[in-house]
Amino acid sequence: MEKEVFVIAGPLPIHPEVMKAASVPMFSHRSPRFQVIFQRTAENIGKIIGTKNDVYLVPSSGTGCMEAAIANFFSEGDTIIVVDNGLFGQKFAANCRKFRLNTVVLKEDWGQPANVERILSTLESTPQAKGLFFVHSETSAGVLTEVPDITRPVREKYPDLVIIVDSVSGIGACPFCMDAWNVDVVVTASQKALGGIPGLGIISVHERMWEYYASSDLPKYYFDLNNIREEHKNHMTFTTPSVYAVTALDRAVQLLLEEGPENRYAYCRAMRDYVIERGEKMGLLVPTKLEYATPSVTSLLLPDNMDAVQFRKKLLEEENVMVAPGLGEYGPCGFRIGHMGYIQMEDLEAALDGCQRVLNRM
Repeated sequence: MEKEVFVIAGPLPIHPEVMKAASVPMFSHRSPRFQVIFQRTAENIGKIIGTKNDVYLVPSSGTGCMEAAIANFFSEGDTIIVVDNGLFGQKFAANCRKFRLNTVVLKEDWGQPANVERILSTLESTPQAKGLFFVHSETSAGVLTEVPDITRPVREKYPDLVIIVDSVSGIGACPFCMDAWNVDVVVTASQKALGGIPGLGIISVHERMWEYYASSDLPKYYFDLNNIREEHKNHMTFTTPSVYAVTALDRAVQLLLEEGPENRYAYCRAMRDYVIERGEKMGLLVPTKLEYATPSVTSLLLPDNMDAVQFRKKLLEEENVMVAPGLGEYGPCGFRIGHMGYIQMEDLEAALDGCQRVLNRM
């Protein structure tokens, strides 16, 4: 069979050594062997995200850990400011409303990063705000918000504000320094730029957040971080995980550290630049300026109101290339190409060659 070119926004192609790690005979998630792997994986992720805080591996998607970030540190009626510059900001706002938080949405144009001046202005006019949420790498629009550009001025004026960052597709593709950047809660997942397989949400919280936990009145059980923390002390998960998701992630983060995170980040940036350059030459619109473009995924818009669903269908059937659909307002005329994890430059070359041929035929 001809190899499918697979360049979506996650899950991603898997390094052969990660595949091997996910193919060992089954063993118990309550065994000493699992404890060693679990502890090593959590500690290595801590190195990648730049924190001395605990890193919790949760059997879920990244969305599950987003829910945990709300349920564990807020109470009904609390006010939270949510930056909406793409679909995942919108999803977090919807999640907040489900928990009956007073959700103040700060809308930015898609393709634009979070704006610190607008955030500070909103905080000034919303003195009751308890939290702030924004997305580091917004995969729907392909835009990156530089975290310290937001957290440093905000923390200086609002030291008690809870700052939550979604870096589900950012961590592993670009630098993250949780402690140095004064982030209270950060969330990522196993199947994106870290290079693992689906099945684990990852959340790290600052030690001061346990004071907020003590006063939270929102319902929680599966995502109760105190339960998760107690099992974490034993190097285990609170609920049964996919053992293979943990063994795969263990090897994936080892490979990232062996390669050198800065080398990985530079390669992701080089792949991003290649996709944007090729896309523009093909007449595709890149809705995000290069200076704001995330190294993990690029959103591309088709010309002349071309039907994106038909384009992706033909691309898969005729060229054996799978790209990710456009999301939100980019859905009808857009698609996305991932360039993180184990995606290689030759994968992108083959994918974009296929895109060119389908564009020519359409």
